[in-house]
Amino acid sequence: MIHVKAYILLFLIITDICALAQEEKLTSDAINYSIIYNLEGLEAGAIGSLGLAKDKFELALSYNPQNQKAQLNLQICKDFINGEIKRKAVRHIFQGAMLLEKAKMQESLYVFNEMNSSKQSYFPYYLYRGMVYFKLQEYDQAQDDFDQALTIAPTNAFIFYQRGRVYAAMQEYNKAVADFTRSMELQPGFDSNYYERGLIFSLQKKYDPAIKDYERALQLNPSLKVRLTEGLKIYEAYNSRGVEYLQQKEYHKARQDFDTAIGINPIFAEPYLNRGIVYRNLDDILSAIRDFDMAILLDGKYVEAYYNRGLTFQSKENYTQAIRDLSKALAFDPDHIGAHHSMGEIYFELEQYEQAVKEFQSVIELDSLNYWAYYKKALAFDYEKKFKEAIEAYDRFIRLAPDEHYEHKLKAWERSQRLKKWVYRR
Repeated sequence: MIHVKAYILLFLIITDICALAQEEKLTSDAINYSIIYNLEGLEAGAIGSLGLAKDKFELALSYNPQNQKAQLNLQICKDFINGEIKRKAVRHIFQGAMLLEKAKMQESLYVFNEMNSSKQSYFPYYLYRGMVYFKLQEYDQAQDDFDQALTIAPTNAFIFYQRGRVYAAMQEYNKAVADFTRSMELQPGFDSNYYERGLIFSLQKKYDPAIKDYERALQLNPSLKVRLTEGLKIYEAYNSRGVEYLQQKEYHKARQDFDTAIGINPIFAEPYLNRGIVYRNLDDILSAIRDFDMAILLDGKYVEAYYNRGLTFQSKENYTQAIRDLSKALAFDPDHIGAHHSMGEIYFELEQYEQAVKEFQSVIELDSLNYWAYYKKALAFDYEKKFKEAIEAYDRFIRLAPDEHYEHKLKAWERSQRLKKWVYRR
């Protein structure tokens, strides 16, 4: 909860506050100070000390000029000074907002609902109550309040941002994107719009615009790096785009994205796996093995990491290590078709044909249309001199394999015909 973190930080932060206020880049300390002073302003405003509240909100904005809540609260103070709202109404709004910050949602909602109708033509009332409804996951009511707030203040960026979050929670992603976009048009420097919209783009698998938004958010607020990795997981967008590059065999672009994902969150196992696959395709075997090792270190039951490390050892004919890793993958996932297939290939190379047949048969039991398993099982039977079984497997391969494998089908047909003449000769 925000207020707990804020007070803990009061004891932990000992840096000179004047120096912090003059820093050009937004830091985590500056953001935390801004949160603290905004909360103190709400506490002062809730008891009617509006002059002190105004000072606290201004101090909050000196640390983080993009603190939307502090901006809103300062505007409420100015509206009071200009005679646009009464002191009692301001106290009620700040009391409800303070309870919201302290995660006392029902108490906050009670305060806002107790305000009489004459005070409800003021947009911060609807904005704050909508935020309470959002926290309570009562999204329809939240949307209604934000809609009402926008009828009163149609150019307020913070309202569009809040309504965008509601649409996102309701999985109305296009509406969410539209609201975040409108909010950033009204206030381009508000970093939250960019990473919230980036999250939506990530969910829609639009990784290029997602990453552009994340990078813009980080440019505006470098301290977001921790929040993004812990919450919205920006690294997943880089990892997912890297996978797309990997599938397109654009290995250098893929590696760059996996590098970035790892740099953002070095304890996320999947980009190590994917970068290892890139390295294997670039024939950098040592780097590939190192990345697979790291993926397994982070997740000791990571089937795909064992499988791909096994494939890498297999490609270099290190069959002992390959069998060890593939066996580990199968221990965690007995139905892993790729691992069974690779084990069959290795046993075939080791001339352990009976074992090879068992592995290819496991593939067939899991996927009866896997024509390569029939072909390789046929070869193993052939070497075992089990010609009837080989003929059956060759013929099955010929029936299942697409015409693009014409050469293999021809070889299988020719071998099958020879074996039939030998087996069924009179």
